[in-house]
Amino acid sequence: MKISIKSLGVACIGACLLAPLHAENNDPLWKNVTAQLEVSRQWAAGVIDIASDVDKGNGVQHALATMRLSGWDKQKPVYTLVKAQPPSAKGVDLKFLNAISALSASMAEDETPTRTDGVPLDGIACTVFATHFNQAANKGEMKLWVDAASGKPRQMALSFHIPFMADGTIVTHYATGAQGQILPAAIDYDMEILIPFRKGKARIQQTSSAWVAQPPPDGAPSDRR
Repeated sequence: MKISIKSLGVACIGACLLAPLHAENNDPLWKNVTAQLEVSRQWAAGVIDIASDVDKGNGVQHALATMRLSGWDKQKPVYTLVKAQPPSAKGVDLKFLNAISALSASMAEDETPTRTDGVPLDGIACTVFATHFNQAANKGEMKLWVDAASGKPRQMALSFHIPFMADGTIVTHYATGAQGQILPAAIDYDMEILIPFRKGKARIQQTSSAWVAQPPPDGAPSDRR
C-alpha cells in the first residue's frame, strides 16, 4: 500500500510528540532531564523539513517535503504540506511509524534506567541513561546522552524489534531554544518494515525549526513566547 509524502510527514510529526520517559529513578539528574523533556512537549515546530529514502525492492525512491504549522486542534499542532519533491512522491505505508515509536517508548519507560558517567559524545563528556526492554516478542533499548556540565539532553537513541511490524532505530538530536528549553531539533529514522506484503526499508531525516509555544488550554494566559 502506498501513501503520499504528506502522510509520511504526519507520521513523523506524531512520533516527535511522544510522552517523555517516566521510569522510576530517584537520581536527581534523571528527574531533571525528564522534567526538561516534559517542557519540550509544550512547543511545536513552525517548520518541518523531511527527506526520505524508501526502498521496497525495486530501487530507492527519494523524496523531500516541507510542512508548516497551520493551526492547533485541542493544543495539538496541525500541519499543512507546502512543498514536495517530486509532487507525486509516494513510499511504503509508514503511517504506523507513530504507533511503533509510542509502543517502543512505552516499554522503555517501564524500566529503571542505568547510569554511566564520562561517556563522550562529539567530544563532550556525557552521562548516559539506558534501559533495555523485552516484553513478549518485542525487544529494544533506549539510551539518553546528557551533557555532564549543563545537565541538558543531547541525544536519545531508541532501537527496537517488533515482529511483523519493524526493526529500527530512532535517534533524536536535541538543541537549546531561545528560552533555554530543550527541543528535538532533528530526528533520524532507520527502519526495516516487516509487515507482510509491505516489506521495505526506509531512512528518514526530519529537521524542525521556528518553534512556537503551545497555546494555553481554555484561553488561560501563557508566559511562553
